[in-house]
Amino acid sequence: MESLQQSILISPDFSRLGYLFLKGYDVDNLSQDHQLNLAKQAVFLMEKLGGEHMFHPPAEKILKFMQAGHTAIITDHSLRQLWGFIKLDPWFKPSANIPGEGIGNITIDDVTRAGLYFPVGVEVGSLVVVPQHQNKGFGKFLAKEASSLSEEIYPGIPRIAVVTNDNLSSLHVFTKIGWIGVSPEEAKYIMQGVDVLEGWTPPSTIFVDPLSFPGLHNY
Repeated sequence: MESLQQSILISPDFSRLGYLFLKGYDVDNLSQDHQLNLAKQAVFLMEKLGGEHMFHPPAEKILKFMQAGHTAIITDHSLRQLWGFIKLDPWFKPSANIPGEGIGNITIDDVTRAGLYFPVGVEVGSLVVVPQHQNKGFGKFLAKEASSLSEEIYPGIPRIAVVTNDNLSSLHVFTKIGWIGVSPEEAKYIMQGVDVLEGWTPPSTIFVDPLSFPGLHNY
């Protein structure tokens, strides 16, 4: 465990708070049971803090995102207690090889079918921070790191976030890191025809990372 802790990023800004940060494939160093335990804690926080205004995927689904290197996680120094979580949810369109299939969100399992789909956007979401560690900058830190991770995995692909209008903390986070609110029509254009609000009824704001979509200010 000590060697793992030494390999994990400890931000100078938060080191005094005694936390560890796992990004992308860092979780591969943990056992399957350990990973599942963190996934269950993430789901618990989504249910507790997100209520009806956040998707509540099962822990097994969150585990797949973790194992695909699509998450950023903050824990205590024991790596047992989850303090914060965020994930990348890529959106794809089918290639010409599979005409007639609809567009939209493809599961992490389907992404392995290389060449059948191409990414049109990455949704940064499921951002949660335990109440006792809120208002310490963890939310902004996770959102920035998720943006960086998205650029590593999906370079040049637009990054978006869908935040319900009553989720004031997440609205604050994405505003503070410089993301820009866009209309559903603008988002659909940016996402090459994908309607990220399809089937989603709570009033929400769509944010776009301007660094991932040059010319957004002029759109």
